[in-house]
Amino acid sequence: MRPARVHEPLKTPPARRVGLLLAAVLASSTLARADITYLGEATISWDATDLSGQTQVLGDGPFHADRLGSIGSAIAFTGVGNTYLMMSDRGPMDGALDYQPRFHAFTIELAPGSSRPVTVHLVSTTVLHDDTGPYSGAAAAFDADADPRLDRRLDPEALRVCRDGSIYTADEYGPWIDRWSAAGAHLERLAPPDKYRVKKRGDAALHELPPNNRRGRQSNRGFEGLALSPDESILWALPQGVLLQDGALDPANERIGRCVRLLELDLRSRATREYVYTLDAPELGLNELLALPGGRLLALEKDGKEGKKARVRKLYAIDLAGATDVSGVDALPSSPSDLDAAIKPVRKTLLLDLLDPRWGLAGSDMPEKVEGLALGPALPDGRVPLLVTSDNDFRDGQPTRIWVFLLGAKDLSPAP
Repeated sequence: MRPARVHEPLKTPPARRVGLLLAAVLASSTLARADITYLGEATISWDATDLSGQTQVLGDGPFHADRLGSIGSAIAFTGVGNTYLMMSDRGPMDGALDYQPRFHAFTIELAPGSSRPVTVHLVSTTVLHDDTGPYSGAAAAFDADADPRLDRRLDPEALRVCRDGSIYTADEYGPWIDRWSAAGAHLERLAPPDKYRVKKRGDAALHELPPNNRRGRQSNRGFEGLALSPDESILWALPQGVLLQDGALDPANERIGRCVRLLELDLRSRATREYVYTLDAPELGLNELLALPGGRLLALEKDGKEGKKARVRKLYAIDLAGATDVSGVDALPSSPSDLDAAIKPVRKTLLLDLLDPRWGLAGSDMPEKVEGLALGPALPDGRVPLLVTSDNDFRDGQPTRIWVFLLGAKDLSPAP
């Protein structure tokens, strides 16, 4: 099947697909800060199908390759009309199946004040590939004896769209940053510094943890967040957790580290810098990163609980000004209190707490994996939409959720 180009004129998907997509449900105008309002929610059914045309059954079944799932792993505005891209990651069953990672184009229409404030419509599906064929989400899709940069396994957890239609994705396996054409063809692989990668790769988490590796990302906690500067000169990539050499784990492989390295990559010079982002607690993780106007970034920090057990779903605006470049620091301590006095972490300011009762989102329907952030085009009144998405992990009965908040000038401006 020829991949669809999402920047060509958009076509309405077949009617049989439309019936599978659910649209807006909730609306509210409760204020969190002076300028933040909650617009509403849209959901996409767990059993919807994508437009890949793939009808094969994966593994022993009954999972079909065209199931529309895990699309809330990442979301990005394309810059064209009201079209967004959403990304499916490595697929179901924690990388046990040969699922082909892909992105999907959606139109997301906002109508403040109406009974359907958020409406979602699937436009196209594009499978990520190169000249040899599609990439695989299978954890075993690598050759331990080959150059790791040639790995065929891919777990894309974030994406950002450039003005020319090309796409950057952040991969959790490597971790890598990859660039793709608008048609999903692989263009380039950007390798982070060696400190982010494990030496001994494995097809299961146990095989990649200590004692097999003492350096690099934790298993299944590679790059989860990716931000692109407005002038497209800088990328920032954020691992989900602390690197092994930075005191991530205790001798029993329990998480104790709080100092996460935030990677900055200059796309012109390819020079890198690293900053310290401090988690509020060792059991938390980082699931997305987004560039804000004025030079700040927005990071999503959360726990791994769902429903009423969820306790942390916080969006922090982070300021790099004054933060120390720790590229030359071989190992960071587990606790921020043990950092060298000369090292200044990034400054965090709480922008939005998704569990604030004023939004009505906390409770039994709170998904475990809230993972996507995107800014949309400004509304006529000047407010800017912030879209927050969930990854349903291809779970039966679990819809994909898209929450929309509206930000005002005070929320987008840098802190004084």
